[in-house]
Amino acid sequence: MNNCKDAFAIRRYAGYPSYFIPMTCNPEWDEIKKEVTPIGLKAEDHPDILCRVFKIKLDGLIDDLKKRKIFGKILGYVCTIEFRKRGLSYAHILLFMSNKFKPQIPDDIDKHITAEIPDENERRNLHGAVRNYMVHEKESFVIRLPFYLEDEKPVIYSETCNVNDTVERAVSHKSMSLRWMAANMSYPYA
Repeated sequence: MNNCKDAFAIRRYAGYPSYFIPMTCNPEWDEIKKEVTPIGLKAEDHPDILCRVFKIKLDGLIDDLKKRKIFGKILGYVCTIEFRKRGLSYAHILLFMSNKFKPQIPDDIDKHITAEIPDENERRNLHGAVRNYMVHEKESFVIRLPFYLEDEKPVIYSETCNVNDTVERAVSHKSMSLRWMAANMSYPYA
C-alpha cells in the first residue's frame, strides 16, 4: 500500500512512469543451482536461497538503472515484490524518467527494449540466454465455461424460427461445460 502511495506522489512530481520492468526469479540461475544441486534438492525446496539470490540480482538491476543510467536519468522509481507459485519472487519496477530521457515515440523505446528472440547465428550467447531464462513454457489456454442449472439453460431464437426446431436444438445441444465433463471422463489426460 505504501509503495502505491509513493508511486502516486512520484507521478505528481515526475509525470507518468516511462518504463515498466518486470523481473522474475529464475530457479535455473547458476547461483541457485550451485547451492541446491550438491545436496540433492530442487530450488523450490529452499525459498530462502531463492529470495536471497533474487534480491541480490534485483538490487544489481536497480543499481544499474540508477547509477549506470541505462535508460538515462531517473527522477524516481517504485519497486514492489510479490511471491508467485513455488515461492518464486516477482518484481514490478516503474521508472520515472527525467523529461530529457522520456520516450516520445516507439523508436525511443525500441532502442532499449525488444520482444524478439535474438538471431542464433549473430548473437549466440544472447539467444541462449533468452531461450534458457526468458521463454516461458506453453501455458494451457483458459476459457470460461458457462454453467447452467438443470432446465435453466438459456435458449436463443429469432421470431422467424420454428418453435419445435428451437426446442429440439436446445434439448439435444450440450453446453460447453457438459462437453468438458464428458471429455474428462473419456480422456484420462484431460
